[in-house]
Amino acid sequence: MSDSEIITSINSFDSWLLERPKWLQTAASKIIHKKAKLDDAEINEMVELCIAEVLNSKNDKLQQYTPGLLSQATVNAALRLVKLTNVQGVNALSSPGALDFGNNQLTVVYGSNGAGKSGYARLIKNICGSRNREHVLSNVFSETNIDMKASAHYSIDGGNVIEIQWTPASGPCRPLKNIQIFDSSTASSYISNKNPATYEPGKIRFIRTLIELCDDVTQRINNQKNKLTDQRPRIPDLLKNTTTAYWNNKISARTTQKEIDERCIYSDEMDRERVTGEANLLQANIPDRIKAIQLTRQSLKQITTFIYSIKSSYSDDALSSIISCNLDSSKKRKAANEASQKLFSNAPLEGVGQETWLALWQHARNYSNNVAYRNFQFPHTESNSRCVLCQQELNSEAKVRLNSFESYIKDSLEKSAKQAEALLINLYGKLISLPDDNDWNSRLHTLKLPEDSSVNIISVIRERKRLLLEVDSVEKLPHVNWDLIDKALTEIDAALNLEEKALQQLQTDHGRQALITRIDELKSIQWLSQNKKHIVDEVERLKKVAILTKALGLARTNQLSSKSNSLSQMLISEGYKERFSEELIKLGGKRLKVRPRENKKGKGETTFDIEIIDAVHSVSPSLILSEGESRIVALAAFLADMTGEQYVTPFVFDDPISSLDQDYEERVIKRLIELSEERQVIIFTHRLSLVALVEDEIKKRKIGNLGKPIVHEVLTLQSFAGRIGMHVPGNIRNQQPKKALNMLLNDALPKVKRAYDKGEVDAFDIEIKSLCSNFRIIVERCVEIILLSEVVVRFRRSVMTGNKLMSLTNISDSDCQYLENLMSRYSVFEHSQPDELPDTLPEVDILENDLNGLIKWIDEFESRKKNQ
Repeated sequence: MSDSEIITSINSFDSWLLERPKWLQTAASKIIHKKAKLDDAEINEMVELCIAEVLNSKNDKLQQYTPGLLSQATVNAALRLVKLTNVQGVNALSSPGALDFGNNQLTVVYGSNGAGKSGYARLIKNICGSRNREHVLSNVFSETNIDMKASAHYSIDGGNVIEIQWTPASGPCRPLKNIQIFDSSTASSYISNKNPATYEPGKIRFIRTLIELCDDVTQRINNQKNKLTDQRPRIPDLLKNTTTAYWNNKISARTTQKEIDERCIYSDEMDRERVTGEANLLQANIPDRIKAIQLTRQSLKQITTFIYSIKSSYSDDALSSIISCNLDSSKKRKAANEASQKLFSNAPLEGVGQETWLALWQHARNYSNNVAYRNFQFPHTESNSRCVLCQQELNSEAKVRLNSFESYIKDSLEKSAKQAEALLINLYGKLISLPDDNDWNSRLHTLKLPEDSSVNIISVIRERKRLLLEVDSVEKLPHVNWDLIDKALTEIDAALNLEEKALQQLQTDHGRQALITRIDELKSIQWLSQNKKHIVDEVERLKKVAILTKALGLARTNQLSSKSNSLSQMLISEGYKERFSEELIKLGGKRLKVRPRENKKGKGETTFDIEIIDAVHSVSPSLILSEGESRIVALAAFLADMTGEQYVTPFVFDDPISSLDQDYEERVIKRLIELSEERQVIIFTHRLSLVALVEDEIKKRKIGNLGKPIVHEVLTLQSFAGRIGMHVPGNIRNQQPKKALNMLLNDALPKVKRAYDKGEVDAFDIEIKSLCSNFRIIVERCVEIILLSEVVVRFRRSVMTGNKLMSLTNISDSDCQYLENLMSRYSVFEHSQPDELPDTLPEVDILENDLNGLIKWIDEFESRKKNQ
């Protein structure tokens, strides 16, 4: 789309917005100023304004939209993520951690595996609220519980740096929510058919916010409307065909008070007319058929009584009582049997518990209570107690047996069981006897039910009775469906009533019918007079409903959805596809046969996924493209998506060249550097090749004066001595060798000496190993930059020979031997070594001499080049 077309669409958008209802213009202005959706209180305020607009009532809160307001708000200031500080409790990162991006246009955060790079990447995703963010864990290997938190520092348009706190509980930081992050999860969401990404320019997102607001307002207005229910009493059915009843049903918000007053007059004269007319009607004779109808109705009443008796007798409540009684009886019988078995099973003599034995036990009780042990409870089984019959001292077994006998006698479990069983027999016996099938059908003959359906009902009832003593709850009995019988009774009764009324009408003359009509009309007028207040209230209700209905019209989303669809076609469907094609070409994927596919979701919402071009069968691109091709397509979709936004926000790329070959890597790096011309770009990587490609491309741009100058920095993270995510100061790898050596001499070496002098073994070990590792890197850089004059550089594809090959003639054997010696002695601190080789730290004096010696060699070798 051309710039003129975009400007025209913006101007027309303002004009279109000015045509919307005033309450919606007010809401739009409020949303733009607030830069956020409205909260509940503000939505309720919009409901009031919407209703006020219908009433044309003056309200100072109703505002007209100011043209250009949205355009001004969407000319977004440049957001910059300056740094992260006070990082605590995040993964295994050392606390407090920090990462300073400064004012660089491009920052590469480099670190080997386990250096803490991924921890910072996860943290940024959660701070910004990335849609594919991962749950951040604390250090799972530490028993110390550190509260997870971090501070994010950002600026807008280069202004003052603002600090904002982040914790898992507080969630994403709203000012940073538009920072765009690309990682493996994001790539998967763009390439997968199951996870189509949604692309929305600012104006479409703004309209969607208005649509959501209209939906909320509509819902709340409908809630008010639904609460306004008709409170009028129901007019009697016998009067519903009168003209007065018809008027009552047709009253509306336009019904006047005068009309109500006229319709609701019921005078004394009208009342006398009604009473006289009803008396005259009572004098009419009843036809013979009506007598027959009454006999039939009496038969129906008998059936109703019969059915009711069975319903009551076999209802859930009645049967539940019998089931409960049965369970209680069984329980008590079981208890009595268990007690008896426990008591008599080990008795050495037979007849225990029978009548003769019971008489003996009672005499023993009397003797114990009245003579032998008057002050003790019978049976006395405490220490030194004796049997009251044989006078022998009781042993433990005898005591247990005596107590068991007494327990059996006192508890009277057998008596309780018999009582429960008697109650069960009584309740069960009260159940109404069920008729056989013939008797049942005969009793219900008047209902004219299908015989099989009728028999099925009584069969279910019999089954309930049969299972009654076998189940433990009434829910386990089959359910009786009485609907067939109840419906038949109701329908026959209604039919008899209709027939009776019809016969009366057939036997009356025109005058009698006219009188009946007049009396009904008088009754309806009387009802209307009695309910005049309800009529007035109903008209007021209908007026309120009419207002709310008009308000609902002002909250309809049709126009919003239509505008969103037209903008979607202009800004998304065409704009996004064009940007995707352009990005794919820039990233070297022109030959890939893919394109975005548009999906309409309603309410102006559009989504896209990626499809294969000219495929015979529909298939997911993830099943066709290689891993590297998928990454390029996903990156193109991501950039097409995000560069379509008007937000000038940072791009964060987590390992963007994963699975790419050299051609794709170079194209991706070139594109990311181009992006950094207009916005901040942050790249997390563990690949030195990416770092080299970035430096090489930036150098090419500078030499060839291609594009804007790019200020960049490589932040190096390391993990050593159990400390993860440690930032290596000075950025040794990006400095010229001599400058880097001086940094080691002036900064790092003094720290080593201080730790050595103070006898701080751990600190000394950490500092000297770090220094040796950096020194080894500088030696490698000396080979590339000083010795080979950057003709060949690691990870750089090109061989740079321009005016440099002659300098290689200055290389001597001694130069090679000198550098080879340093490389060998310090390689242990930079590269993995066999476990059996000792990791011997160099003496401080030797290390200092080596640092000074390499500086001296650089000066001497550079002098030779100049004198060539």
